[in-house]
Amino acid sequence: MCKRIFILTLLLSLAILTGCSSDSDPLSADFGADYSIVVTGDLPAVSSNTLRVILFYIGCEPNHEFTLKTEETGNNEYRVWLTKNTPNQDCQQSFEELREFPLPEETNGSRIVFIAPNFEGVLREI
Repeated sequence: MCKRIFILTLLLSLAILTGCSSDSDPLSADFGADYSIVVTGDLPAVSSNTLRVILFYIGCEPNHEFTLKTEETGNNEYRVWLTKNTPNQDCQQSFEELREFPLPEETNGSRIVFIAPNFEGVLREI
């Protein structure tokens, strides 16, 4: 009897915990296809409301398409990330590219938190 109560309690606890997570989490980021960023002493950075970042990915040719995404996370704070639109490719050539992405006007004067598959950091404080 005690064993059955323990198992039922465990299953109920797991059901409750599973119900607390959500696929529609407003703070979840879709990074798209596989990529990472190269972190240096100077990059990633925000300068003149432009995100500057070195992208690293594997594919058949360079110049894969990325889209800048932003999400307001609080008063004068935005979370920023890139979604790689070009799908993963079977070729094994690697590419490192310095890219610049203009930030939306509404982010001017706001704190910027940049996230990537291998990075999270504040790029601009207010």
